[in-house]
Amino acid sequence: MRQKPFRLFSRAALALLMMLLTTTTAWATITGSGTQQDPYIIHDASDWNTVGQDSKYYYNDGNHVYIELDADIDFNWSTFNRFGQNPQESTPGSCYIHFDGKGHTIQNISMNRGSNNFAAPFGDLATGSTISNLTVANSKFTADRWVAGITCKNSGTISNCHVESTVTLTANTTSTSEYCGGITAQNGGNTSSGTDIGTITNCTVGAKFVLVNRQNEAHFGGIVGYNYGASPVSGSLCYSTDVTSSLSYFKILIGSSNGSDNVVTNNYYRPVGDYGHGAPEASTTLVRAVSGIPSGVTSADLCVSHGDYGYFAANSTITLTAPAYKAFNNDFSASGTGSSYTLSGNKTSATVTIASADVTINASLRNFTYTVTFKGNGSTSGSMSPQGFEYSIAQNLTDCAFNRTGYTFAGWATSANGNVLYSDGESVSNLVTTDGGTLDLYAKWTANE
Repeated sequence: MRQKPFRLFSRAALALLMMLLTTTTAWATITGSGTQQDPYIIHDASDWNTVGQDSKYYYNDGNHVYIELDADIDFNWSTFNRFGQNPQESTPGSCYIHFDGKGHTIQNISMNRGSNNFAAPFGDLATGSTISNLTVANSKFTADRWVAGITCKNSGTISNCHVESTVTLTANTTSTSEYCGGITAQNGGNTSSGTDIGTITNCTVGAKFVLVNRQNEAHFGGIVGYNYGASPVSGSLCYSTDVTSSLSYFKILIGSSNGSDNVVTNNYYRPVGDYGHGAPEASTTLVRAVSGIPSGVTSADLCVSHGDYGYFAANSTITLTAPAYKAFNNDFSASGTGSSYTLSGNKTSATVTIASADVTINASLRNFTYTVTFKGNGSTSGSMSPQGFEYSIAQNLTDCAFNRTGYTFAGWATSANGNVLYSDGESVSNLVTTDGGTLDLYAKWTANE
């Protein structure tokens, strides 16, 4: 009987220990050490928020930390911590990181700072830092100032990042100025030692922009809110179609800048809707969206692509080229106001003219086809029908049906006097490299002794 209390205590202690172990595991699922060879790996929303709460993951005494995503993350409109949290809110918190999203998406984020500043997934991306290969979808970021789809401020490099059309960016300022941009609210910046440079390349933005209660200055742009000095912005696209502003201060690419337009090159925007919010910057091109291009098809004059769409210069003719040893089927079509198309004679390419509206292409691909014919080459009896093949698909040759008195069939050659290359019934593929081509195979005979 004396053992029962001990047993009860032991069981309770064991249960408590198991609970602590389980809880600790849930708290510490981040793997890696933060080096380039062994980056921190974020697996889920809990990991992300842990990084947002603990500066060791994004600030290592000025040394850069390496971080990667290994999955899409759904925050389910619940807790979301920005990388670079700063309780003082006088700055967004510096991020000394090399962050690689690995093509993954973060979504269902709600970050409402109210009358405070800095709403974005990342705070202040420090010099030498990078953010790449990340998509933000179906989320809402709201603050007084410095609102963006990727980072509040950028003095590093942002590349191949995408802010979807399901994202809403709201600047609700009561101050004398605001900064709001699809990728970053502020690109580069003035420091005591000069001007920091921020770089943005190959990014796309489709977000909804809302600007209310504007007081004095508005730095409000589809890609960048305010661009400092010679901070380069290139190869990026804004296809936003929903802009709400109390006054006309929105610009489709760069809200405003204190530097040269020469650093803003090869960027694109969609001419959808009447913005009436200032002219686009130099080196920009109106683009049209084309959807339905089959996977693997290459195209000339592509401005930028994202998701199911490719964006091309308006009023241009583009060429779509099928992959090697494939051709378009007869179901090819391109529909859109004023658009037209022409298939090449061998149907391995198509030219599509894009006019005043988006174009939807319906197309499918097929493998090249070819025919093998069989020649008796001295046979005395028998016959064989031609055999059809598809390129890249192996198939057994039809068994030889020819006979020759006094001889034994030895195999097939590609000429009457050639050497044997294929045995009877051999599995073969890719014998012909032209669509609709023909290969003649000749029976070879060995005299009986």
